[in-house]
Amino acid sequence: MQHIVEINLISNSSAGITPKKFAAQTVEITHEPDTVLTGVDGHVSRGRHPSTIRWLGGTASALQGITNVKIVEGRGTALIDGELNTHNGVPREVDGWVVFDVLKSE
Repeated sequence: MQHIVEINLISNSSAGITPKKFAAQTVEITHEPDTVLTGVDGHVSRGRHPSTIRWLGGTASALQGITNVKIVEGRGTALIDGELNTHNGVPREVDGWVVFDVLKSE
């Protein structure tokens, strides 16, 4: 499902770098539910999975040096607020979209 959102790209540094803001952007967000397992000892383990973001018209270069991403819908609700995740691969451009992963903050 596509959303029209504001994207905030944040460089988490002590240099006081202002977040990059992109208004009225089209994104598709795919969430994979957390993996929750209960061990034989009764302890519960949770494995969080990143969300995959497809940003129409975005560029991989816009995400260079970025550590955190916040995506806010028109009513002010944060759809995504977390760390740019490069474990599964760096942001990549595919058919006019940039595709990247974000691991939501708890």
